[in-house]
Amino acid sequence: MMLVEVLYLALPAFAANMMPVVAARLKLLSALDRPIDANLSLRGKPLLGRNKTWRGVAAAVIGGVAVSYIQYLFAMPLETVSTTAFASLPVALFYGCIAGILVMVGDALGSIMKRQLGIASGAPCIPLDQIDYIVVFILGTAFFISWSIPAAALLIVTTFFLNLVANALAYGIGIKNTYW
Repeated sequence: MMLVEVLYLALPAFAANMMPVVAARLKLLSALDRPIDANLSLRGKPLLGRNKTWRGVAAAVIGGVAVSYIQYLFAMPLETVSTTAFASLPVALFYGCIAGILVMVGDALGSIMKRQLGIASGAPCIPLDQIDYIVVFILGTAFFISWSIPAAALLIVTTFFLNLVANALAYGIGIKNTYW
């Protein structure tokens, strides 16, 4: 039961993580297709890279809010994890917004680490690429969710494997240009 509950609570983060790719592929929010880092560099290396855009941030927040709204409407009773994320509609919408922002912060931190280690934008860095966003999501939602160590660990490990499968599928059907 704990696995179902942690995945349920992470649905806004999962949606937020996928939405930048979807928005870019469908050319949505094109006016926001600008690098977040304004092409800044750190120690002679790109800070984030051209693939981290304001469009991605906006799409992530929209995705997180949309999923949280749906979850609020069809509230699932939770038995093993305590949360206030869906206590009211404003709280649920805020939770979705925060989920989207946290996912993008986690992804950006992973990108900074990769750039500083000399790993090119878009190049694989397993397991960082699969878990950076979910770790930041867990830490940042602690005021909404009482994450136990086993629940957080279960979510991180499960997310790692789910991301490998989801990315391979997205690559296979042409949504992503890489399998990682």
